[in-house]
Amino acid sequence: MTISTPSRRSVNHSTLRSARKVREDAEARKLSAISKTIDVTKLKNQDPLQVDKFGRVNISPDHPNYKFWMEDE
Repeated sequence: MTISTPSRRSVNHSTLRSARKVREDAEARKLSAISKTIDVTKLKNQDPLQVDKFGRVNISPDHPNYKFWMEDE
């Protein structure tokens, strides 16, 4: 007696993208769409805030925009 099993679909793993890559691509597309709506000519020309090696903003309490940057959203 022969027991047949359903055939497995052939999958080319080199063309599959990981879920992480799909999420990263979707996020990049969202950010790109948002950035295209910003008119940079209307932005104030301000010096960028410095960040430390961990990506945290390095801002002192005497900075004019300190309160704005330290507010929780």
